[in-house]
Amino acid sequence: YSFTAVMPCEVAVALLGPDARVPFTPMEPPLLVRPLAPDLVAGYSAAAATEFADHALAILDRVARHPLTQLKAGGVGVRELSKIAKITMSEPATARMVLELAAAAGLLDSSQGLVKVSSIFAAWRDSDPSGRLVTLLRAWWRFSGSATRATADDGSALAVLAGNQGCAMCLAAKSAVAGVLADVAGGVTAAQVAARAR
Repeated sequence: YSFTAVMPCEVAVALLGPDARVPFTPMEPPLLVRPLAPDLVAGYSAAAATEFADHALAILDRVARHPLTQLKAGGVGVRELSKIAKITMSEPATARMVLELAAAAGLLDSSQGLVKVSSIFAAWRDSDPSGRLVTLLRAWWRFSGSATRATADDGSALAVLAGNQGCAMCLAAKSAVAGVLADVAGGVTAAQVAARAR
């Protein structure tokens, strides 16, 4: 006869002590990289950055001339957001991101039920386009939420600048995605990047 003794994992963990760590070597999902010409990537990137910077300037200039009305519960409502997006010919998601990042960068102030530009807006406005973009990119990197999130978990609309964008894992996810992209020389799908970052 042969007998096999099996030890429950909880017992093994208790015997190993609190400092024991089980080895974990994850199998990273492969990235199917499509070759892209560096000049093409640089051109598209520059165009996208310029377009975002132009929208940001248009949106914040509009806020400087016409402050946004806050909701009683705080933040700027979807109707006001849609209005400024339409006037500046921006997508609502772009307008939402610009406002959230501008607030995070200190370019916006809220008082007496209005969202206005702050005292440092004029200096930002007078800086060169690349300087304006860098200010918003730095704010994005430190931003602890999803600047374009428009709906809550229950499906209700989220106000802009209402302080409800907090996300404990967003900064970690941003860093993980940047880490994946830093090692990629070519084109990959967003789904592949997300899977590798996870």
